[in-house]
Amino acid sequence: MTIIGAILVYRIDIIMISGMLDYTQAGIYFMILTMASVIDIPSQALNNITGPIISKSWLQNDLANIDKLYKKSSVNLLIAGGLLFLGIWYCFGDLASISSKPEVFKGGQLIFLFLAGTKLMEQLTSVNNPIINFSSYYKYNLAFILSLGILNVFLNFYLIGKYQALGAAMASFISMGLFNIMKITFIYLKLKMHPFSLALLSLLGIFMVVFVLIRIVPFPSHPVTAIILKAGLISLAYGLMIYFSGISEDINAFTDNFILRVKKLLRF
Repeated sequence: MTIIGAILVYRIDIIMISGMLDYTQAGIYFMILTMASVIDIPSQALNNITGPIISKSWLQNDLANIDKLYKKSSVNLLIAGGLLFLGIWYCFGDLASISSKPEVFKGGQLIFLFLAGTKLMEQLTSVNNPIINFSSYYKYNLAFILSLGILNVFLNFYLIGKYQALGAAMASFISMGLFNIMKITFIYLKLKMHPFSLALLSLLGIFMVVFVLIRIVPFPSHPVTAIILKAGLISLAYGLMIYFSGISEDINAFTDNFILRVKKLLRF
């Protein structure tokens, strides 16, 4: 169902841009979509891990474990997605300047913002797809998917005509936003679960601090040097704040284990 939803949103966008505008605009949109899709890589990996766990929890009627996984996955996914978003957002202009045709990316950062926002919304709602798919309510997902497809076509038709390629990105953001709101609401009404937590609120605060920090720090004009320095500073500041805030037990445990292994290697 998740794959079908992605096809209905992102493939329809490209097809409608090609038909309503031209193939050049569709090609540019596809390149920016590919950049935004990098943010979604952690979600794909986590869904492969959590799917069997959620399925087993449903068989054992362990709703408490599903609820715990729902909240933890939202935080962990947004930590990874937020880091990738910050890196691409602040390096967007530098990446465009070293491309073979920098001019085609003019105005593309706003398109990226909406497409990346779509990916971050999906990460916020974390594992709502497998929660529904492995439950007795799996048939409702078909209704959600059909609603998504119909809404996305109408929004694309209207917004592409008004804002061109940017309109397609806006259509994705709005349709996927409503799609995920429907699923979150359904899960809460039927199962009394939601992905929100205090850790998620703390993560939002960390994200905003790093966002402002990188914005005010001066960087060299050379694009390659700027990319390296921006990526390094974002990773360092974001990583340290995440670790010392303790908002993710999994990430802290992984980091502690990694540090321990490095210390052992350095002893030999």
